[in-house]
Amino acid sequence: MFKTINPATGETLRNFEHLDESEIEFVLKSAWSAYQKAKTSTVSERIDRLRAVAKNLRARADELARSMSLEMGKPLKDSLAEVEKSATAFDYYAENLEKLVANETVKTGYSRSEIVKDSLGPVLAVMPWNFPLWQVTRFAAPAIGIGNPILLKHSDLVAGTAEIIASVFDSVAPGLLFNMRIDHEASAKVIADRRCVAVTLTGSARAGREIAAVAGKELKKTVLELGGSDA
Repeated sequence: MFKTINPATGETLRNFEHLDESEIEFVLKSAWSAYQKAKTSTVSERIDRLRAVAKNLRARADELARSMSLEMGKPLKDSLAEVEKSATAFDYYAENLEKLVANETVKTGYSRSEIVKDSLGPVLAVMPWNFPLWQVTRFAAPAIGIGNPILLKHSDLVAGTAEIIASVFDSVAPGLLFNMRIDHEASAKVIADRRCVAVTLTGSARAGREIAAVAGKELKKTVLELGGSDA
């Protein structure tokens, strides 16, 4: 069990449990099934989903902003701005998706060469507490645009916000994003599972080393944005 805490007051907000093995298996099975459907979806369908996410984020802006401010301490006006920025990003991908996912013909020594953009499967996203919605958005918008289901392993510090984010996506279409409330040990097992095809992380250099070591052993694609506490 773990809890979320209001950093301004020290007050316990909620208690949570990490997913057990059977719950993790259910999520992975569901995510793989969602991928089988997503990879046959049309660009038009994915555009509609991106627009719907943007609309739902704005509709629940007050709820999302309040949760972010309570759990990680930023001023409410900053949290509201983060929601709008995230909704705008989903609008951007909706407006430009057709161009972004189009195949590109490139000149080579062969008769014909193309850069083909296609989905891979469920991707684990390990996200930080400091921008609880925006960091998820940066990954989630292009992931939905290409048809990759999202396995969200958010920071325990913002577990309540992660729940709301998941419900926003679920209200658009089941299978877009799965909220995986898991610890580091379970994260390693998820990365090793064949139904997780890649992993992205925004976090510390230490966390990046751990993720990269597991992903490298399993030959899984990674995208790592690493930093530290020294601004």
